Amino acid sequence: MTRLGTVQIDHRDAAARLRAQPGVWLPVGEYRTQGTANAAAKAIRTGRWPNGNPAPYTVGEFEPRTELTEFGVRVLARHLGTQQQRDVDAFNARYPVGTPVVAYPGFRPEDDRNARRIETTTRSRAQVLSGHTAVVWVHDHSACIALTHIDPQPNPTAEEASS
Repeated sequence: MTRLGTVQIDHRDAAARLRAQPGVWLPVGEYRTQGTANAAAKAIRTGRWPNGNPAPYTVGEFEPRTELTEFGVRVLARHLGTQQQRDVDAFNARYPVGTPVVAYPGFRPEDDRNARRIETTTRSRAQVLSGHTAVVWVHDHSACIALTHIDPQPNPTAEEASS
């Protein structure tokens, strides 16, 4: 058996591997002491190294954990996904395609009193556009609209609909 030597851990590579497999626990590296492993785990969680320099991990997107090994402490982590992806997942879980919505293609009314308002229904599932914006497509509009500019409307009950 070999003892744990001094191995430089490539955290940029680790962050890329984690992003490529969201939700999967993967090893980041093995450290000699609990203290150094905890510092790495904190950097994964906060996006900053103890000296204040940025780490290649985005705050809120990664979850680290440590486990003891024969010669040290292994750091594992998983990518939780972006906030945008979590917003998309929550929207899709709650609102199926065809949900009645009020859509604001440009500005919301609280930002522009002349904001365009479309009473319509969704025509797609929500998705993250180009890795940065949670969007959905609606009828009566040719482009996607940010979820922040969509107000789902309550579905009338069968009794309300028939009256």
